[in-house]
Amino acid sequence: MKNFIFALASFSFYVNLLPTVAAAWNISTRSSATCGDPTTAKVISEWYNPSAQAHFLDVRVDFLPDNTSPGVNWQFQGSIFRSFVTQEPGTVPLYFVYNPMIQNYIFLTPDPSGNLPTVAGYEVQEIESYVYPTQSL
Repeated sequence: MKNFIFALASFSFYVNLLPTVAAAWNISTRSSATCGDPTTAKVISEWYNPSAQAHFLDVRVDFLPDNTSPGVNWQFQGSIFRSFVTQEPGTVPLYFVYNPMIQNYIFLTPDPSGNLPTVAGYEVQEIESYVYPTQSL
């Protein structure tokens, strides 16, 4: 019984301490007007193929089934950022940009004025997802 009372007193101490810690760390609840819902974010991974000397970005579970056949040598490089399927507050489009002459692709966000990305020889194909312009994983 003595241990139970000590445990209960310790629990009460920590529960009362939490609001103070949250205030000191400036922890607040997410507002729908300030950022996207992290539960709907996809983690984007980078892949590299040494024989093709190519990098690619994709969701890991989407990439693996299509690119694991014999002779395909894509190597997982790591998870690099989170993205959203729909536009969330503060996010910008991440464009898939392709050059058909050299069969190369890049992913770009709009310039600071919001204009579509432009690179000589490349064509904007589609919006891949939506990202924060200055984010890291």
